[in-house]
Amino acid sequence: HEVILSVVATFLASICLSVFHDVLVGVQRTALVQYIWTACYIVETALIFLLVGMGRGVRGLAEAYVARTALEIVLSMPAAFRVIPWLRISWRRFSREALHTLFFFGGVVQIQSLLAIFLDSVERAIAAPLLGLEATGLLDISQKLPTMGATIPGSFASAFLPAASYLHGGLDGSEEQRDSIRKLYLKGARYMNLSAGYICGFVGAISVPLLSVWLGKGYPGAAYLMTVFAVATQVHLLTGPGTAILRGIGQPKEEFYYCLPNLALLAVTVPLVRIIQGKWTTLGIGTAVELPED
Repeated sequence: HEVILSVVATFLASICLSVFHDVLVGVQRTALVQYIWTACYIVETALIFLLVGMGRGVRGLAEAYVARTALEIVLSMPAAFRVIPWLRISWRRFSREALHTLFFFGGVVQIQSLLAIFLDSVERAIAAPLLGLEATGLLDISQKLPTMGATIPGSFASAFLPAASYLHGGLDGSEEQRDSIRKLYLKGARYMNLSAGYICGFVGAISVPLLSVWLGKGYPGAAYLMTVFAVATQVHLLTGPGTAILRGIGQPKEEFYYCLPNLALLAVTVPLVRIIQGKWTTLGIGTAVELPED
C-alpha cells in the first residue's frame, strides 16, 4: 500500500507540475532539459543503490522515484521562470478560452494518445487471452530491439513541435510560412528515417544471430517477428515528424487520417490471417497487426 500510494501520488503530482518542464521544452531549451534529466537520474540511481542496500527493498525503489520526480520539479520550476520572465500562474488568469482549449485541443490530443497506445499494444492484447502469456513474451522479445531503435528518431519530436509552433505563429499565413513548415517536415522525415535505418536495417537483416547472442538460445518465430517489427517501425517513421508538426500548428485532428485507417485495416487483417492459417498463432497475430503500418 505504501509503495503504490506514494508512486501514484508522485505520478499525479508530476502530471500537474510538469508544466515547468514542458515550458523549457517549448522554448527549445533542450540542453537545459537534458542537464536536469541527467542530474535527476544520477540522484535516483545513487538512491536506489543506497536504499536497497540498506534493506528498504521495493520501498527503496519507490522512494528513489519520489526523490527523482521531486528534484526534477524543483529544478525545472525556477528555470522556467528565469527563461520566461513574464510567465505567470494564477487562478485569476482562468478564462473561457483556456477551458475551450483544454477540452477541444487537449481532448483531441488525449484521444489520439489513447489510440496510439492501443495500436502499440494491440498484438499483446489479442495474444494474451487467445494464446497465453508465452505468446506475449515472444512478442515482447521480438519487439524490444526495434522499439529501442525508434527511441532515437522519436526523441526528435521534442524539437519539431516547438519549431513548428514558432514557424506557424511567427509568420502571417503566407506561402513563405507554408514552405517553411513543408521544409521542416521534409527534412525532419529524412533525418528520422536515416537515424532509424541504421538500427532497424541492422536488426532486421541479422535478427537470428542477434537473438542468439542476446538470449543465448533461440525461440521459434522470434527472428521472423523481429524482422517484421523492424520493417514496420521503419515504415511507420516514413511519416516522420507529422504528429509533432500537426500539434505544433494547432491541427491535431489531422492525425485521425492516419489512426482511423489503421484501425479499419486491423479489423480486416487480424480475422483474415486467422482464416488463412486456420488457427491463432503468435506469428500470425504479429504479422496481422503490423501489416496496416506497412
